[in-house]
Amino acid sequence: MGEVSFYKYAAIVKNLRGVIYSSLSPEEFSKHLSWLLRRFRYRNVGVPPLLKIKYGSAIPRRKVLLELSYPIAELKGAIGVLAKLGLEECAAEAYVLASAYVSPVMVLGRESLEELKPLVSAVVRVKEYPDEKSWRLHARIADYTVLDFYGWATENGLEVVKALAEGRDPSQLLEERREKVERDRRRYWRILSEEGEVFLAYLDLPAMLAEHEGGREAARALLKALGDDLACCLAVVSAIVVSYEGS
Repeated sequence: MGEVSFYKYAAIVKNLRGVIYSSLSPEEFSKHLSWLLRRFRYRNVGVPPLLKIKYGSAIPRRKVLLELSYPIAELKGAIGVLAKLGLEECAAEAYVLASAYVSPVMVLGRESLEELKPLVSAVVRVKEYPDEKSWRLHARIADYTVLDFYGWATENGLEVVKALAEGRDPSQLLEERREKVERDRRRYWRILSEEGEVFLAYLDLPAMLAEHEGGREAARALLKALGDDLACCLAVVSAIVVSYEGS
């Protein structure tokens, strides 16, 4: 679980299309993963270290499945801080690595989204699960969701965390994040509905810290561990619900 060399990191970021997360049983995990891999035959998806430990042999050997490492070792410490706030460790790791690798989270199974709920700031609901053509289109859009305002979101997120750590009011910074997310939701106009199942969620650690009673203490701990490098895990990350039953 050591650091990844910079040239490998750059290559992974360029080609990665998602970071896998699941809380399913190994049997259900395998079914959902097989569905996902049929749609990413030529695109890489990442397997976080804790997910690899959790599912072991249920994760097949495929060229497109990349075992991820932490770009910087100190990021591992962020997982412990988030776990103390009640976030499940695998869920925390999936978010942190997705942010660090500028990538969406691929949530295998609708029920798996429940573990990520503390991070969810907004959702895209659908009346019907997208067909394959629509799913591929919106998976690409989800990739752009993370990428297009990554620089702004990470810098703004760092300012939010610093404000929390110093006892200042981050509400204006957080309102800017909410406005950005609301505008981004319009990208999904083809499937967007006011009712129905969640197809995509926006994960936002700065917003979670601001709402949690232990957020200020956690902000200080995160800054102490990572300094300004903390910004790399403060993106607004899209999380796509992968459901073979819905297709």
